[in-house]
Amino acid sequence: MSDFDLSNKVAQTNELIRQAHWELDGVSLKIFKTLISCIDVFNPPEDNKVYISKKELFDLIGSESDGGYDYIKQKTRALQRTSIKIDTPKAEIFVPLVNKIHWTKNEDEIWCRFDEDFMPYVIEMHALFLQYEVGNIKKIDTKYGLILYEYLLSMARQEQAITEEPKYEYTIPMKRLRALTGTEKKYARFEAFERKVLREAEKDINTAGIEFLMRYVKNKPGRAVESITFKLRVRTSILEERFMEIKNPNLMDQPI
Repeated sequence: MSDFDLSNKVAQTNELIRQAHWELDGVSLKIFKTLISCIDVFNPPEDNKVYISKKELFDLIGSESDGGYDYIKQKTRALQRTSIKIDTPKAEIFVPLVNKIHWTKNEDEIWCRFDEDFMPYVIEMHALFLQYEVGNIKKIDTKYGLILYEYLLSMARQEQAITEEPKYEYTIPMKRLRALTGTEKKYARFEAFERKVLREAEKDINTAGIEFLMRYVKNKPGRAVESITFKLRVRTSILEERFMEIKNPNLMDQPI
């Protein structure tokens, strides 16, 4: 019994997507998003459990899972050591991404249980939310590519909902961008941050065959880069890999 299917959507509130300080590596982040896709938002499990086979998870993660099922198990366990913060009027509540993992020894099945306080982020879609095909997870190679893909897609979809002619251009202060990518203590020099985060994410998104292409612009009014402007455009062909090379101009008016 598995809740996974390649036709599943990864559905989550914008609030979850825009959480800062993701401490997971790229593989664990992909596993987390895959597990989210197993939740039926219209008929959520009463016990907050989702089921997936080891093989399904292994296949979706792709070449990064060359370490075998033990490697996948190790990366899944990292979800228990990472939490999100829920602010309430009286307290800050820290909730693990997954609070229980059942790894069957002699069978292919895995089940994971989400905390009841986490579930509103993926089933109560009264607030703004995003969904995309779970298969896109396999197309995106890097952690920062996945983080920026989700963030920028959520911004674009939100803009589409309220604007007839969205510009698909978003400026993010460096402090916020470092928080979003969890790099406050990594890549202290901007040159390293650009090489490891921005360039890799740009290449990752533009070669993945997903909904849009992206380019970034550094805003440097003085000696330091203060913010980054991300410019998006709709993908008009699976063959496009460069922002300025448009295969089908007649499709440019389509929404992202």
